[in-house]
Amino acid sequence: MNAAPWVVPADRSPDGTKVVFDANRIASGLHDLLFVATTHTRIPLIVHTLGAADDKVAAILAIAQAYPDITGTGSGDEQMLGYFIRCNEGWARYDPGQLVGTDSFEYERDRNDADWWQSVCTLIPEAGDTAAAAAPPTSDVPILALNGEEDPQDPPANMAGAAAVWPNSLALTVPGQGHDIDPLSAGCEIPLIQSFIDQGDVTGLDTACLTQLTPPAFDLTLPIT
Repeated sequence: MNAAPWVVPADRSPDGTKVVFDANRIASGLHDLLFVATTHTRIPLIVHTLGAADDKVAAILAIAQAYPDITGTGSGDEQMLGYFIRCNEGWARYDPGQLVGTDSFEYERDRNDADWWQSVCTLIPEAGDTAAAAAPPTSDVPILALNGEEDPQDPPANMAGAAAVWPNSLALTVPGQGHDIDPLSAGCEIPLIQSFIDQGDVTGLDTACLTQLTPPAFDLTLPIT
C-alpha cells in the first residue's frame, strides 16, 4: 500500500483536495472505527468493498457517501491539563527512545508524535515533584471504571491491579463495546453511572444490565444516503 497508495484526485474528492490512502491512513481509519460498537460493525463490509473493487477511488467515494460520519474531522477547545500531564508524569510521556516495533504501520506516526511532544513540553511548566507524579496515585475515594471489551485504546487489561491502589474501586467490562459509549450501551451505562454518583459507593451496584447487552448486527450492504 505504501508503495502504491490509492489516490483520490482533487476533481473527484468531496472537498476538492487530493487524498492519499496509504497503509497508515487505512490502518488508522480502521482503528478509529473500533472506538464505537456501532461503527466497528462496518469494518468487514468496508474491507470487502475495497478489496473487491477494481476502481478503488470509486469504492472509497461510495464508502464516504454511505458513512459521512467517518470522513469528517472534529474540533474543540484545547485543555492545558492534558499537556501538563503528558509532559510531567512519567507514565504519560511520549519518549521516542521507548518506542518499539519499528515495522508497525503506526511506528512512523508515533515517532512523529513523540518528537512533537518533546518540542511542545519545553514550553510547559515543570511539576514540582516529578518523582511523586510518576508513582501510581492511591486513593480510598470510590471509583467506578468502565472499559469496553473491544476497546482498541484502553482495553480492560489496563485496569489490572487497580484495586491495589484504589481499594474502593469497581472495574467493569462492557461486553461488545469499544472506547466510547454508544446508544446500544448507554441505556445500561448511564443509569449505572448515575446510581454510583447518587450513592457515592460501588457497593451493591446493580450491574445486571451488562449481561443483557447484545452486540449490534454487521452491515451487509452500504446504506443509501
